[in-house]
Amino acid sequence: MITLNKKKFAANAAEFKAEPEGTFAGFYRVYKRCVSLLDTDKVKIGVISNNVCGTASKLNGKWWYSYGTPSLIGEWDTYTARMDDIRAITERFELAVKY
Repeated sequence: MITLNKKKFAANAAEFKAEPEGTFAGFYRVYKRCVSLLDTDKVKIGVISNNVCGTASKLNGKWWYSYGTPSLIGEWDTYTARMDDIRAITERFELAVKY
């Protein structure tokens, strides 16, 4: 389980079903360089990569990414809280970060 702006994301369906309904906002998948954020229907809504959280949308069959915050997560209260959440996930999964 990961948490972004007090919204929880499950790693798989078993974890999702183990908690009471409404506990999780969606799912996540870990890759070598990013974490994909998925809604409850397992449609990609965002990514975390290079210490940045961005939105993902499909247009004409291609994925497009932007620096906006996925609407499912909402805006953080402070910039520091946002960066703390994102860095915690980056460090936890040892994502390759480019500087």
